[in-house]
Amino acid sequence: MKAIKAAIITIISLVLVIMVIGLGYFLYNTLTLRNDYSQNINTDNTKAEVNNNVISEKNDETQIKKEFVLSEDLKGAIEVLALSYLDNEFDSDKINEEWKDYFISHYIKNARYSFSYLNQISEKNNGIIESDDISYMSYSLTGNNIDFSNYTQVDVNDSSSFMNTGRITDYKISYDSDLIIIDGTMDVFANPDMIDSSNAIHVVLKPNKDSCFDGYSIQYVKTEVINNNKTEDASTHTFTGYYMDVEMDGVYEFEVNTYSDDFVYENFISVDLNDLPDYKQLIEDNPGKVFEITFKGDDNSKVTPINMVVKGD
Repeated sequence: MKAIKAAIITIISLVLVIMVIGLGYFLYNTLTLRNDYSQNINTDNTKAEVNNNVISEKNDETQIKKEFVLSEDLKGAIEVLALSYLDNEFDSDKINEEWKDYFISHYIKNARYSFSYLNQISEKNNGIIESDDISYMSYSLTGNNIDFSNYTQVDVNDSSSFMNTGRITDYKISYDSDLIIIDGTMDVFANPDMIDSSNAIHVVLKPNKDSCFDGYSIQYVKTEVINNNKTEDASTHTFTGYYMDVEMDGVYEFEVNTYSDDFVYENFISVDLNDLPDYKQLIEDNPGKVFEITFKGDDNSKVTPINMVVKGD
C-alpha cells in the first residue's frame, strides 16, 4: 500500500514539474513576442517620424521657393547692373579693383536709383556713408568681400546721373537647388516715352542671409539685344566734357560741358575707349582737363570717339 502511495506522489510531482516548465516556456514566448512587437512598432514609428520630417523639410523648401518675390530694391539693383552690361555679361566672381569706383558711382551716388538700406544710413548720417557700410552694401550685392577702407565719408548728395534707364517689364522665376533664376525682358530708354531697345535678361541670384537685398546676392547677369529701335545717324557731333574719374571695362564717364549743334545731350555720357589705347593714355596724362570729343551717330548715352583732344582746364 505504501508503494502505491509513493508511486502516486511521484507521478503527481512529475506532472506538476511538467506543468511549471510548460508555464514558464509559455510566459517566456509571450514576453519575447511582446518585446519584438514593441520594437517593431517603435522602429515603424521612427521611420514614420523620419519620413514626416523629410516631407516637412521638402514642403518647407517648396514653400520658401513659392514665397520668393522680386522686391523693388533687388529689381532696381539688377536693372542698374544690367544697363552697364548691355549685350554682355556680369559675373560676380570676376570683379576686380575697378568695381569700387563703379559701385560708388552707380549704387551709392546714383541719383536715379536708391534702396532701403542706403536710405536708412543716409538719413541717419545726413547723407554721409562710411567705408564699413559701403563694404557691407557691396558684399550684399555681390556676395564678395571688397575692401573700401580708402573710401571714407562718401556724400550721397554728390550724385551721379546716368543717361539710360532700364526697366524689367516681365519675367519668370525658376529654381536650381538654392539658386533663384530670373528670365525676362528689360526695356532701355533715355526718354520715358520712347523705348530705345528691348533686351533679353538672364539673372542668377544666390542666397546670402546677411544681404540687405532681401537675403540674396547677384551672381550672374547676361543681356542680349532683342530689338533696337534706334535709327542710325551718320551725322557728326562734338562736345566738351570733364572726365568723372569713373571707368568700367574700358568705358569712361564724362560730364557734358558745352556743345555746338542741336544734338540732345544729357548731363553725362559714356565714352567707349576699348581698342583706343591712345585716347586712354591721353586721359591718364591729363587729369582734371577738359576734353573735346567728336563722334558719329545719334546715341546720346554711349559713344565711340572718332577724335579726342585736350581743350584745357
